[in-house]
Amino acid sequence: MKKSKLFLIITICCILLFIIVQIFAGNKSSNVQNFNQNTISSNTSRVYLNNPVYIENYLKVWEFLYTFKDNKVVAYELRRKLEKQDLFTLISNKEVLKGIFKSIKYTQDQEEKIKQLFGDKELFLQYITDFYVYLVVSQLDEQRINEIKKQIDFLKNKIYKVDPETIQKIKDKKDPELDKILQEVEQNLYQPNLSEQKKQMLLTQIQKMNYILLLYEEFKKDEIFNWFVENRKRILDSLSFKEK
Repeated sequence: MKKSKLFLIITICCILLFIIVQIFAGNKSSNVQNFNQNTISSNTSRVYLNNPVYIENYLKVWEFLYTFKDNKVVAYELRRKLEKQDLFTLISNKEVLKGIFKSIKYTQDQEEKIKQLFGDKELFLQYITDFYVYLVVSQLDEQRINEIKKQIDFLKNKIYKVDPETIQKIKDKKDPELDKILQEVEQNLYQPNLSEQKKQMLLTQIQKMNYILLLYEEFKKDEIFNWFVENRKRILDSLSFKEK
């Protein structure tokens, strides 16, 4: 059970913690460069022309992130608040993440930078929140997605004797001769000695992983997300943190 509970954290949530917490860790490594749009990939021009307003604001977020390297107190405050949150909540509920960014007591220099780059504080909060959700999900690839799917199957085997999806497929065939058999199967659907508490815990893990799969599939249709996929390594490297 420990293995199944840790899988989601290792595969998804630790990525979130690594990216968000470490970027705001106030690191002053010599590898940190002043913001330079030359760090953006050559594909940026194509995407930028198609989505000028959106890409421009994400570039501004990227630029703003550099202010944290000189503000360790603010970086620590943000890190502490992020670490107190459930990691899945941070990726699945942008209002929670936005609330954290909003609650931070930014320095006067940072407030001026926000005003300079975005004008409106709400616009800044919207884009910095979206920036991190996109960046976190962009770390996923087909291999990780397949691992999540395998883990879902693993958890289902702990819950069900027969996968409910399989039962539904048989029902869809509308064969009267199978009705009685299906009823018997459904009455004994769950694995023996499975407590209600454990069942709900496993179902919750499946729901979380299914949400991540859905989010990834939806994001793949988004040109902005594809821009993050193309530039994720440059973003992380420019902030002195290598892609895992």
